[in-house]
Amino acid sequence: DDGTLVYVHGLAQRLPVIARDLVMVDVKGVARPVTDQRRDYWRPRISPDGSRVAVEVFDGKAENIWIVSLDTGLSTQVTFTGVLNNFLAWAPDGKSIIFNSNAEGTRGIYRKPVDGSGPADFLGVKGQTVPTDISREGTLVFSLGDQTAERALWSMSLSERKALEILGTP
Repeated sequence: DDGTLVYVHGLAQRLPVIARDLVMVDVKGVARPVTDQRRDYWRPRISPDGSRVAVEVFDGKAENIWIVSLDTGLSTQVTFTGVLNNFLAWAPDGKSIIFNSNAEGTRGIYRKPVDGSGPADFLGVKGQTVPTDISREGTLVFSLGDQTAERALWSMSLSERKALEILGTP
C-alpha cells in the first residue's frame, strides 16, 4: 500500500545455488537490503501487515520457505519437510501461509503457521498446484495441472476446504 516493492536481484537459474541479496526498493527507486544474509531467494511475498516477507530459499537440495522481518532482517525457516515448498500466499490474518509442497509424500496444497506452532496441514488438493492469492474472506485462488497450457484455475474456501474449478480451458 505504501509503494514498496520487494524483488530478487539476479539470474533465474536454480542450479547451482546462486547467492542473492533480498532488497526493497521504494517509490523513488532507492534500494536497501532486507537482510544481510545472501541465499538463493525466489518469489518473495509481503505479509498482509507489511512487516515481513515470505520467500522461497533453494539450498541445492530443497526449496523451503523462510520468513524475514522487514524491520530487523532476521530470518526464520518455516518449512522443513519435503524437497519442494513453493508458490506461497499469505493467509489474510498473516498467521499462516498456503503453499505447494510435496511434504509427507503427497504433492498439493498445504497450510502452515509461520510462528512454527504446528506442522504443515494438507488441504485436500493434490497435484501440481500454484497458489496465487487469498481474498480477505479466505478464498484461495490457485492453478492446478502440469507445466503446460492445460492448467485450470480453481478457487477454494479455506474454511470449507472445497475446491471449485473456475476456468478449465487452455
